[in-house]
Amino acid sequence: MRKYTGMFGLLMLLTLWMPKVVSAQNTESVEVLTYRLFMEQKWDSLLVTGEAAIASGTDYFYLRMRTGRAAIELHRYAKAAIHLEKAREFNELDTDAATLLYLACLYEGRTAAAGHLCSKLTPKMANSVCHDRFSGKIMAEAGYMTSNQNKKYPKTGNNAAPVYTEDHAYLSAKYGLIGMEQQLGYRLSLSASVSTLLFDKQRNVTIRGFDSLSDSYRLSQMEVYLATAITLNKYFVFEPAFRWVKVSFPYPFVNYDSGSATYFIPGIKNNFNDYVAGGQFNCTVPYFDVFAGAWTSRYENNKQTQASLGIMWRPLGSLNLYTTSIFSMVSIQRKSNFLFYQKAGFRLTDWLWTELFASFGDHTGTSAFNARVFYNLSDRLNFYGGGKFIVPLSDNLTLTFNYQWSNSEGRSFKILPSGERKFSVYEYQNQIITGGIVWKING
Repeated sequence: MRKYTGMFGLLMLLTLWMPKVVSAQNTESVEVLTYRLFMEQKWDSLLVTGEAAIASGTDYFYLRMRTGRAAIELHRYAKAAIHLEKAREFNELDTDAATLLYLACLYEGRTAAAGHLCSKLTPKMANSVCHDRFSGKIMAEAGYMTSNQNKKYPKTGNNAAPVYTEDHAYLSAKYGLIGMEQQLGYRLSLSASVSTLLFDKQRNVTIRGFDSLSDSYRLSQMEVYLATAITLNKYFVFEPAFRWVKVSFPYPFVNYDSGSATYFIPGIKNNFNDYVAGGQFNCTVPYFDVFAGAWTSRYENNKQTQASLGIMWRPLGSLNLYTTSIFSMVSIQRKSNFLFYQKAGFRLTDWLWTELFASFGDHTGTSAFNARVFYNLSDRLNFYGGGKFIVPLSDNLTLTFNYQWSNSEGRSFKILPSGERKFSVYEYQNQIITGGIVWKING
């Protein structure tokens, strides 16, 4: 009996000891193989081998470091961040692990996660790892718009025509912007910009049987934008924003040498203020950003609220390919309107990225991109789409070129022979070309 008891005890010891021996042998073989692949810079093989070893239960600091480094070299930054965060769990004082994780977050576009990481490092490590604590950007942009509205509004001259017709048509527009973004530490940044829009418009008046008049005038807008980004933790960022718009235009008068001009009141200057106020929360994780926000706005004495929910997906774990989808609901005077925006961006070459975008719905009085854009004009904008080229000339200098085509609805005011007053609606199209430059200032 004692003989069998002794054999049983020996078998139990062997059962407990053998997995440790096998595990140690597996770790040793993985260490030898991954180290060799690392030294030979065979990044594809190293990434596959490292992830297979981790999936089988082998996990330690240097395995995560090498696997994360391989993912960075292959531009798979989201995957790299996952491995490097694990490496820091094994050794959070390793400077190389922190540096690689910081770069992986930046290159994936998760600047908030990078800033949060830096805020958690010791001052000595932060000075070694992070280089953007007080960095900033200066940007300038200019553009030009053409419109066919003046050719699209209905012109009628038969006996059934209205006795009076009036229309205000866009001819062209000029646009200019200068702005900045400034880091105020690892977890706080400020954005500000000033822009101007100069719309050249034409007022067309037809008085049946009397005269047809037209005159050009300019509508000008000055806009100021302010926003901050507050990093709450590794995942969440809060971005309050405000946009103020000063609109001014003269009341246009037509053909002062015409006797019909006496039918119109003297010219006056019209001025009013529009605004957008609100903000959004961003949740950023590897491969995805999810954001939700709410804003209130006023345009031409109309007030409305807007709520948006969006998602950005980086399927390759980098900015080499990404999509953004945004759903918005707008409420005004107990009526609701829905918008949908879609963008896809991808890297064409080492020095060229492109984006394609489209937006559907009634954009009148709405804002976009956390109040960076405000559609405060009275004409109904039903659709816009286009493309953008992004050309990084260096680490600190980037050029952008943008084209946009839009479809809008104009309104022509009429007085019918019966005395009835009404608006007729017609469609017209605008085309916009803009170019910009972004200069990064290291701080």
